[in-house]
Amino acid sequence: MKRAFELDKPFMMLLPITTLEGKKRSEMYQQHKVQVLIPSKRFNFIKEKKGSWLQTSWFTWKLNLKSDLIFMNV
Repeated sequence: MKRAFELDKPFMMLLPITTLEGKKRSEMYQQHKVQVLIPSKRFNFIKEKKGSWLQTSWFTWKLNLKSDLIFMNV
């Protein structure tokens, strides 16, 4: 994500929600004003399985969303 900020272009990355953790990341998110979209359920990325054990969220930058934290009902 650091490299994405260096490129200075809007982005949207689908990442594990645990990407929010960590002191350095927290400082980076605050500095760059990252916005996060959190879906109400986990998505299945593999057809053979019923669901993913991994909760994902969209981490965005420079997309000018209406709020910094958006909970999406899906």
